Amino acid sequence: MPIERIDIVLGSNCNNNCSFCVLDDKSKKFKSKSKEEIIRDLKESSKECDFLTLTGGEPTIRKDILDIVETAKKLGFNEIHLQTNGRMLSYNLFCKKLIEKGVTSFTISFHADCEELGDKFSKTKGSFQQTLKGMENIKKYGAKLITNTVIFKQNYKNLLKITKKAIEMNADQIQMVFIRPQGQTLKNFEELVPKIKEIIPNVIECINFCKSEKKKILIEGIPLCLIQEHQEHIAEKHMPVTKILAVENFYNRPKTKIKSLICKRCKLNNQCTGIWTNYAKKFGFGELEPLK
Repeated sequence: MPIERIDIVLGSNCNNNCSFCVLDDKSKKFKSKSKEEIIRDLKESSKECDFLTLTGGEPTIRKDILDIVETAKKLGFNEIHLQTNGRMLSYNLFCKKLIEKGVTSFTISFHADCEELGDKFSKTKGSFQQTLKGMENIKKYGAKLITNTVIFKQNYKNLLKITKKAIEMNADQIQMVFIRPQGQTLKNFEELVPKIKEIIPNVIECINFCKSEKKKILIEGIPLCLIQEHQEHIAEKHMPVTKILAVENFYNRPKTKIKSLICKRCKLNNQCTGIWTNYAKKFGFGELEPLK
């Protein structure tokens, strides 16, 4: 299948310290890609498609990020997407320049609806207000705003509040991902990871609210059998064929998802990607319900 999107992992450095980060301590010690390495990646991958995602770590804390975006645009990437916590975008001029250089859309990590919880989850005082200002600037300067919320024990009961706050900030699209047990999350598994069935009612509540507001919402990391009536909102069904360029072994992970033998009896087996492997190792497959 032809490549539809290029993801370049710029490095692991970040200005937040989230306990649910998918990077582990080893991954965080990897040296960031040099500007020369990134430009080489851009030149080679620009021959494959024109959709680029820049991610990290936190891409916006690189001093050369504007040059990287400008180079990508000149090489023919028409859609340049930036995954970020949004804090640096609170600086008006910086956000404006990123968009002028070529960034067309942003995915903002957005895990709380209030300052107290936002700062608690990021372990960084003042981060929540900076993120809100960054979201405001994205819309002010004309780029697309997507929010991404990791669903974990400490926030799943507030998912609707988080969704409403994102829409209040004029988000164009809402995304949620059931917490992936790897990196820091695996280290803090018992503290962070709920059972999937526990969070389903809250997720469906958000889906229904977004429908009423005519906002697109996508959910990642939940098997189809547990959310069958809302399959059109499963993120995995909408993901482009992606090539990831990162430092070797950067994510330090084996196979990400896994299926049970009972999945073979499900009518949606060929469409479903299963559940997170490390989740299954801890909780098993008892929640899965093969559909006939």
